[in-house]
Amino acid sequence: MKTACRVALTIVFLTVLGCRNFSASSPAQEAERFGITDSPGDHPIVGRAVATTSTVLGTQSTVRISAGWTENNSKASFNVYAAMPTGFGQNEIMASYEECACIVVQKAALSGWLKTHLGTNDVLLGMDTQNLLAYMLLHEAGHISEWNKTQTASRKDSASQVSQKAMEIAADEFAGNAIARALDAKGSERGVAAAKLAMTLSQLSWNLSAHRLLDNFGGTILNKPSLFGDSGLSHPNLEWRILSVNAAITKSEAARQILDDFERRRNGDTGYHLFPR
Repeated sequence: MKTACRVALTIVFLTVLGCRNFSASSPAQEAERFGITDSPGDHPIVGRAVATTSTVLGTQSTVRISAGWTENNSKASFNVYAAMPTGFGQNEIMASYEECACIVVQKAALSGWLKTHLGTNDVLLGMDTQNLLAYMLLHEAGHISEWNKTQTASRKDSASQVSQKAMEIAADEFAGNAIARALDAKGSERGVAAAKLAMTLSQLSWNLSAHRLLDNFGGTILNKPSLFGDSGLSHPNLEWRILSVNAAITKSEAARQILDDFERRRNGDTGYHLFPR
């Protein structure tokens, strides 16, 4: 995300998590007003991801999203649109527009994003694309939650590169906490949906680790900065983010130890901790 755009994914969503956010100058309510071309072929999978995200958020959530191409989308919701690649970066999966109250998803970019961040090694675990998109939507919901709590003027005043990372961390924390809360509803549709997202994040964490260890042989033992540091000014390290979210969701000692080891190897980086110790 660029400073001018985020005053927000990924995956994000994400330059690193595949997401980008805009505060658009126009109050337009339709994605086409922003030069976005609808991608009807992606409606089914994006629609299912929207439904999963809504289920995990629950009925009491202050953030609500809905598929923007349906008849029953609510004016009180952030509408989600499936878009063609036109106007997007190669690895840009999601963009949130505050003034139009919408999230735009470029599903076609996901395969390239996965290849960039995970490689193509045979040991990689298969992941459910729908659930991965749903997690990225939860991350975007985290940005929306912050928008709801913060005055526009103060956001513009604090739009520094450091605050960009802080906003990504806050959105990750929102998504992780949403999944953790939903997991408490064991046996319910919400609990099952959350369990599937947690499984997908565990698989993503495994794949990120496998890519680091196998495709960058020797880099881990040498604490190679490109593997443990932040790759840009706007997003923290992706593997660290996913490890942090997993540790917060599972609250297991093993997940905490893996995260602690990764943080030690970051070797004096910015010292961010995604969730309070």
